[in-house]
Amino acid sequence: MVAGRRCTSGANVKFTCQVHIAKPGDWPYGRAVLDSQYLTPTSDLPSVRRLLLTLAAGCVIPIVLLALGSIAYLYHRERLAVEATTIATARALMGAVDDRMHDIQLALAGLAMSPQLAEGNLAQFEQQALVVQRSEEVTNVVLLDATGRQLMNTRPPAGAALPVQSRAEMLEPIRRGRPTVLDLVPSALTGVPTVGIGIPIWVRDQWAYSLTANFDPAVLQQVLLRQKLPPTWIAAVLDSRGKIVARTRDHARYLGTPARAALLQRISQVAEDAIESFTVDNVPVVTAFSRSPVSNWTVSIGIPRDEVGAAARNSLALLLAGAASVLGVTLWLAWSMANRISKSVEALGAAVRRAGHVPTIELPQPRFQEAHQLGQAFLSATAELQDAYAALGRNAERLRTILDTAMDAVVTVDEGGRIVLFNRAAEEMFGIAGGQALGSPLDRFIPAEARPTHRQKMTSFGQVGGPSRMMGAGRVISAQRADGTAFPAEVSIAVGVEKGRRLYTAILRDVSEREQHKEALVRSNLELQQFAFVASHDLRSPLKSITGYLDLLSTRHGEAMGEIGLALIGRARTAAVHMDKLTQDLLAYARLESRAALAPVDCQAVVAEALQLLHEEIAQTGGEVIAQDVPTLNGDSGQLLQLFINLIGNALKYRRGTPRVEVTAQRQARGWLFAVRDNGIGIDPQYLDRIFDIFKRLHTRREYPGTGIGLALCRRVVHSHGGTIWATSQPGQ
Repeated sequence: MVAGRRCTSGANVKFTCQVHIAKPGDWPYGRAVLDSQYLTPTSDLPSVRRLLLTLAAGCVIPIVLLALGSIAYLYHRERLAVEATTIATARALMGAVDDRMHDIQLALAGLAMSPQLAEGNLAQFEQQALVVQRSEEVTNVVLLDATGRQLMNTRPPAGAALPVQSRAEMLEPIRRGRPTVLDLVPSALTGVPTVGIGIPIWVRDQWAYSLTANFDPAVLQQVLLRQKLPPTWIAAVLDSRGKIVARTRDHARYLGTPARAALLQRISQVAEDAIESFTVDNVPVVTAFSRSPVSNWTVSIGIPRDEVGAAARNSLALLLAGAASVLGVTLWLAWSMANRISKSVEALGAAVRRAGHVPTIELPQPRFQEAHQLGQAFLSATAELQDAYAALGRNAERLRTILDTAMDAVVTVDEGGRIVLFNRAAEEMFGIAGGQALGSPLDRFIPAEARPTHRQKMTSFGQVGGPSRMMGAGRVISAQRADGTAFPAEVSIAVGVEKGRRLYTAILRDVSEREQHKEALVRSNLELQQFAFVASHDLRSPLKSITGYLDLLSTRHGEAMGEIGLALIGRARTAAVHMDKLTQDLLAYARLESRAALAPVDCQAVVAEALQLLHEEIAQTGGEVIAQDVPTLNGDSGQLLQLFINLIGNALKYRRGTPRVEVTAQRQARGWLFAVRDNGIGIDPQYLDRIFDIFKRLHTRREYPGTGIGLALCRRVVHSHGGTIWATSQPGQ
């Protein structure tokens, strides 16, 4: 391509390169081929400016995101810590409330033990109750009998009439049989909301009285205020129904008001937690609560959401401002450097585009080291391109030589079935010159009757085949020479992709002689099978006559022959029967095809049929045969029936006690593993390799009758299905 070049360069001068372009006809293939990816419009490609800006942003933004994530994590940690601390505070407050109520309960328990009550002296008992009222700061003490009638109340003046019936909840201690905290309700005498604690009193094997102390909810407010919580926090005590009993802020205003539904729902689910909610006066808060397992009352503490994680939010704002500044400076620097790089590359590209139109190429002064290296690479690439095209031509000639010297025919066709490559072996095989074959359809070398099948298979192969997939490797097809002569050919086909187009390459070998030998072998096997059939028929006829004569002789003249004569006749008859069985087994072995006719076979049904044929043996031995998970697979049903009859029959024959036979199948990576297991006499491992040979027996016919052909026939059946057969055993197992 390049006849010569002369280049000079210096530190402060432009590059100068003289390139002499050869004529297109001087190239090895007459023209240059441009890769389509370099013809893409530049608007579809990112610029250097965009890439550098993306790089700068890609470096800064992950750091900012990492910092934001860290602050978010710290914020989350801080919030969890605040929630945990607040829950602990709520738990402590709930404990203080429970302690206050427990003190009142203990005072009532002491009062209930007064002997004045046992003697029925209610006047003296009331004086003792007034002492408890003053000491525990309760509003009144009430004594009820089991019917709910008030017997004593310290609030009304002495001698005043008492209410006939009290509130139903005041009888809860008697119904429950234990001390009970009474929820917030208006007082029956004053109408002022109160809470109370009642205990049952046991007299004469029954709960006879309920003693209740009522007190002002402000007592519990003082318990909350003594904790000295931050002034912005809002603490409240809720009774078992969720009504506010005490509150650190606006206690009187919201006394008896139900808490928010979301908070009450969460309290009903768990004993302690922290959630985002609103107070009854619509303040957004993070509420931590703790519910008492004793009274079922709850203490909640609300922290304004603005106070949770305030420090983390301030850090986040500072980080965002700093990140925006850093990102702006980084993008400005990236834009400046991108302009410098882009101008240098654009000038170099303009010089390169003039290379084919001017004898001398002047490269611009580089502004960075990589631009200088790019110019040097362009100057050397012009000379190396010629060497590459020359090497490509040599490789093409070498490939053509290899194809022409190959012993097998190589034919390549395109997607339309037109021949694009035809080597010398193909010319000799099909009797046509390569020039005449190129461009012609491949169908001309396929017999007319096989062309539809050939087109269908090539079409389906083209749809699913990959670049290196083989189709029909070693398969024999019918081919046709140019003069119309048909011949068998072994073929393998591979599909490849060249610039988006599929090319099909077939490697063919003339196997006419091999097919002739194969046909001769098939004929020979058929003749041998016919001979075996005739021989067995001719042998069995005299054997049947001998057996009949022996039976007739023993029946008519048995008494005259004596015991020795009858024994000899018995031995002769046994030998004749064994000879007949041996003849039948040899015929079955000879008739068995070396390759099975495969079709879907339900092996469960095959085993069932084998068991029907072996019914008499199973009944005689009292054996049990179990077939589990036997599949349906491709096979020859007749051969598989012979296989299972022989294997199960052997298990029944070589038995030890009552035979038990189990037939199973297990799916494996390369096929199915069948197993026929039994509890028979077992085999010494040293003889396991011999038992599948024809006529090889480990026992005499007197011990176990048989011809020694059954397992050999089993091995032939398994081999005809492409499988293997073996045995594992120990004597007595």
